[in-house]
Amino acid sequence: MIATLTAKYGDEGLAKLFQAAKNVPESEAVATKLQTEQMWVWLTNGNSIDAVLKLLKLDDGVDKVFMNPNLKSWEDYIQFYNKFMDEKPTTTIDSLMKFYGDETVAKMLEAATKAPNARKIATDLQTAQFTQWLREGAKPAQIWKLLNMNKQTWMTNPDAQVFYKYVEFYKLHK
Repeated sequence: MIATLTAKYGDEGLAKLFQAAKNVPESEAVATKLQTEQMWVWLTNGNSIDAVLKLLKLDDGVDKVFMNPNLKSWEDYIQFYNKFMDEKPTTTIDSLMKFYGDETVAKMLEAATKAPNARKIATDLQTAQFTQWLREGAKPAQIWKLLNMNKQTWMTNPDAQVFYKYVEFYKLHK
């Protein structure tokens, strides 16, 4: 059944359809079952987390990730993948940083925290990124360099907010 639906709607379209149907109580159970079947197909076809990111068109630019309705489908696949693969488990933030890079993701998350429809997920992921940096032993000076901050323009640099927030996070959790 999934093969037929995928042939008609494509992986991206089908994932959007399932995600929307999961938000309707009457269709949630069926949509969840079909989404699980779709994820099994991806997994058995050897699709990595990065491959599914591309299938779901989450690679069309970092600025569009949070507006893409398939972000939740991709997060679901990450959990599914981690459950069945023997490899080291990954997270959404790890995968985004691996695909786009730490600096780009940090800037994207800061911008997304200002958008009402993306604020919650962006804030959660920003906290996850800061936690990851802290776990890796990143000191504020390293984040300063990562963000390409400089003493002459830091007060007017919009990326300074990421640095300030990380310094607060670092002090609170170190």
